[in-house]
Amino acid sequence: MTELKILLLEDNPTEAELIERVLRKAGLAFVSLRVDSEQVFKQSLTEFRPDIVLADYNLPSYNGRVALDYVQQNHPDLPVIMVTGAIGEERAVELLRAGARDYILKDRPARLPAATLRVINEQKEFIARRESEKRLREAESKYKMLFEAANDGIELLDAAGFVDCNEKAASMYGLEKASVIGRSHADFAPELQHDGRLSVDVAAEKMQAAMNGESQHYEWLARRADGTLFDVDIGLNRMEFGGAIYVLAIVRDITGRKRVEEALRASESRFRLLVENAPMCIHEIDMDGRISSMNKAGLDMMGVAQESEVQGYTYLDLVGAADRERIADLLAKAYVGETSHFEYKSDGTDGRIFKSCFVPIRNLRGGVEKLMGITEDITERKHAEELIRNFAFFDVLTQLPNRRLLNDRLTQAMLVSKRNNHYGALMFLDLDNFKPLNDAYGHDAGDLLLIEVARRISTCVREVDTVARFGGDEFVVMLSDLDIDKAESVVQAGIVAEKIRSSLAEPYVLTLRQGKEQQTIVHRCTTSIGVVLFINHEAALEELIKWADSAMYMAKNGGRNTIRFFNPPTGLTQAVRGKNV
Repeated sequence: MTELKILLLEDNPTEAELIERVLRKAGLAFVSLRVDSEQVFKQSLTEFRPDIVLADYNLPSYNGRVALDYVQQNHPDLPVIMVTGAIGEERAVELLRAGARDYILKDRPARLPAATLRVINEQKEFIARRESEKRLREAESKYKMLFEAANDGIELLDAAGFVDCNEKAASMYGLEKASVIGRSHADFAPELQHDGRLSVDVAAEKMQAAMNGESQHYEWLARRADGTLFDVDIGLNRMEFGGAIYVLAIVRDITGRKRVEEALRASESRFRLLVENAPMCIHEIDMDGRISSMNKAGLDMMGVAQESEVQGYTYLDLVGAADRERIADLLAKAYVGETSHFEYKSDGTDGRIFKSCFVPIRNLRGGVEKLMGITEDITERKHAEELIRNFAFFDVLTQLPNRRLLNDRLTQAMLVSKRNNHYGALMFLDLDNFKPLNDAYGHDAGDLLLIEVARRISTCVREVDTVARFGGDEFVVMLSDLDIDKAESVVQAGIVAEKIRSSLAEPYVLTLRQGKEQQTIVHRCTTSIGVVLFINHEAALEELIKWADSAMYMAKNGGRNTIRFFNPPTGLTQAVRGKNV
């Protein structure tokens, strides 16, 4: 352990030596510097860089309260303990309110070592939590930036209407976001859709299906605030978090594409001009399912220069094996006059995703003589949707569930516990030796260790259990469906906790790379684990996390690399470690 650096603001050398003897007798390893004037004190804060200040109140040329105020203003992360003679209860309270972390009487120094360690550890935990919250805010900022920068409208709805949307979605309707919230798709549509159905009925039907877990994809005639109509493509997918059900809508203005489709049907003479200048792939398919023509955008998409290179190519050969049978069914329906819209993955190794359609082209007798296809590469759009989902529910570094998803799963586990009367367990883990690695080798090394910690924890639990990153070097494990007997459940949870503790205590071999050079680091890092059982809804979700966190701190204060169980009725903890489980 790195020696503490203690700055003593004390004018009496004998008193300073007494303080040092008390600390060393308690086993503290430290280096100290005694100062007794304002100028030297301020200079030492910068040059000596102490971990803690032990300050007398009354000095001949300086004042402990003035020194405390200076530290609070200029070194807010530096803790101060007042070690002085009797100054009265009111003044002691005043010092604590001003920012002193404790108050120790010189004639009662026995409490000083424990208070020093406690204050140092509290300050380290505070700084670590602050950094964790900072990173969480940064991740949320990235998610919000992606949300707002998307080219498509993104909307979050519940049964009552819009809960949130990005600026793109609001601008589609010619409104500000505040004017969209609380309304529904039917509010931004004419009375009837293209097929003659009532907009309110179609919107309700699609929304209900999505809420039931059936993904929806359809075209919709929308209306702006100024009354103008435009066509959009809407995808609806169910999302659950916080115990509530929502629908994520991705909305794209397809007015340009619809104009192309209408032009295809309306005028064969204008067809080629529109097709050749269209930004999407437009192709014709003959009655044998082979491509007979393709515009320049399509040739560019295929990576070929001449139309002859794709003519005669079977359309279904472009479709990935997983989607081929489904698209073949749609192709057969198109030959009997049915227009269809669909998505598929390509047959190549690059995993490109396309959105396309079959539009039957009829002859003068009304029979279908060929098909027109319009295809767009939507790979980036799909990746953006997946990124939005990951930012919302998963930790960017470890790919573990984040707090939001953990809360949702814990809520579900508590409901299951209520139905089957089985116990569950919540574990709060905090790494014991993480900061020195970051300090010595930087955040890249710390990130590698966190990724390995996430992997090790995940191998110690079942697929039905949840491992989440809570922030910084804190992780949470939720075990569900333990025993109906509390004592047996304690044993089961203890076995898993010991398995995790033992796994995380093994050495970590980390490889850092900078260009062509690499550095191998062997680091040891243990964990302190707090565990609390839950059943039914005997406690709120926030209380469970608080109790597990409290047990974890008891494990840390009990020597680290330890497991503690929290007993909700008493608030007491039970130590569990190794073979004592």
